[in-house]
This record gives sequence, C-alpha cells and structure tokens, in this order.
Amino acid sequence: MRFNKILGTLGAVGIAGALALGTASTAQAAPIEVNSTSYLEGKFVMLYGSSHYYGVDANLDYIPGDNQSLASARARAARVQIPSVGESGPVKVADKCIDRGSVHNAAAYYAVLVACDAGKTTQQFTTTKTGLLSSDALAGYYIAPGGTGKLLINRAVQARAVLTEFTESIVVDKVTAEVVTIDADAKTAVVGGTGEPGATIRVSGPAGMETVTVGANGEWQVTVPGLVEGDNALVVTQTSGTDVQNVNLTATLLPSPIVAPVMAGGAGVAAIAALGTIFLIRRNRATA
Repeated sequence: MRFNKILGTLGAVGIAGALALGTASTAQAAPIEVNSTSYLEGKFVMLYGSSHYYGVDANLDYIPGDNQSLASARARAARVQIPSVGESGPVKVADKCIDRGSVHNAAAYYAVLVACDAGKTTQQFTTTKTGLLSSDALAGYYIAPGGTGKLLINRAVQARAVLTEFTESIVVDKVTAEVVTIDADAKTAVVGGTGEPGATIRVSGPAGMETVTVGANGEWQVTVPGLVEGDNALVVTQTSGTDVQNVNLTATLLPSPIVAPVMAGGAGVAAIAALGTIFLIRRNRATA
C-alpha cells in the first residue's frame, strides 16, 4: 500500500485537481494484472452551501446549525476512507462501512455504519468530480447532512455536500498471477504472483480452494491440487480490507498420446520401457 501526500485544504473545486495528483499507481511487471483500486483518506468534513462546515464523527453524527468554522468541524470529525474521484467503492469509518438505513422521509434514508460487505450495492458510492458521494444503489442520492444532526443518504438537491480535508491517497497494489509449473504425476499446479503485502490470496480450482497470505516482499505462491485432463479453470482472488480483486487463469493438462508400437521381441519391449508415459503440459497465461 502506497501513501501519496496531497497538500492543502480541498474545497468544492480543489478536490478534483488535488486527487488527480495523488492517485498514480506504480505498474508491476507480471503476466496478469488488474487495475488498482485507489482511495482517499482524511477528516470527514462536509461543506453545505458555500461556508457551512460539518464535522462528522465516528457515529455519523454532527452538530446541526449554520456558520460552523472549518477548524471546529475538523476537530470534531472522524477519519474516513472514500473512493478516489470517478471510482466506486465503500465509504469506511474505522472498520465499518456506510450503508442505507431506515427511512427518514420520502426523499432520504438514514446513513448507518455496518460490517463491510463488498457484495452489497448499498455500500457502494462514487466520488464525483465536485466531491459529492453519489449512491450506486439509488440514482440521484448522496451522502449529506440532513439538518437533524444525523448523516443521511438524500436526494434533495440542496442537501448535497462537498467533501473536504482529504489529505492522503491510498493505492492498493494490483494482484498478478500466473501458472508457474504443473506436475503431471501429482496433477498439481504451482500458482504464484504479486499483490498487496499482508492481503489474503484465495485460489479456487477443481478440488476446492487454497489460501495464502502475500508476503512482506509482495510475493505469493500456492500449490493447487486435483487437476484433471484438459483445461482447469482457476480463479485468484486478493482481499485487502474492503478491496477485492480477481484474476482468471487456466491450467491445461494434456492427456498422454496413444502409443502402439510393433512388438518385435525384446527390442520392442525395451523401446516401450524407455519411452514410458508421456504427459504434455502447457502452462497458460491470460490477461484479466
């Protein structure tokens, strides 16, 4: 995981330009890779209108009212992690994610913190170029203060808020994977690659799932058993916090050729013995 500092306080216009400078990722040489998922991390300060700042705490509460200073909002605010501009992902406070809660009124739901679940669309938000957090599950809804001291997921235009105070960009390293070797006798494949140090790698194959942790050097390797003749579909999944990346591989084990020698006494038997059983192995690489 790499941290890139972004200097300055980010306002309604500044956030887009500053984030563009802070989210570059480093390419890695490997046969297979997927795009990095980048995030922003900073104080959860929201700007309502042109000068009303709200510091959102770890319970998604804020002090309602007008003319709060940026300094007081910053002092109250919890740290939050959001997707970078133009990307979709969870909005995370500590180890929990914002989700849609109960109905507040005809145009809004309460925002709640629950266990993170990458498969729930109600936990997915897109950060717009102006810093708004737009709900992926509800078109036209945004995370915003609602006037009651509770954070809302709201569709009212006047309730849209601009995020400020994001000072760090976090980039999760790409997962890469390849079939390194295949053992024909054991019907196993060694699969390896690189990824985010400390992330969990799961490789599913014909016989089930194998799990390994990416080392401190960013490398990982695991043996997948139970290959069958023909193409074996393998799915490599890296999980780092709420970030999940997948890569598809194929390990192909070709059957041995049919050998029908002319049995010519001892010489023919010796030739067969010397030939033995031949397995043709093809190591596959693919791009996700």
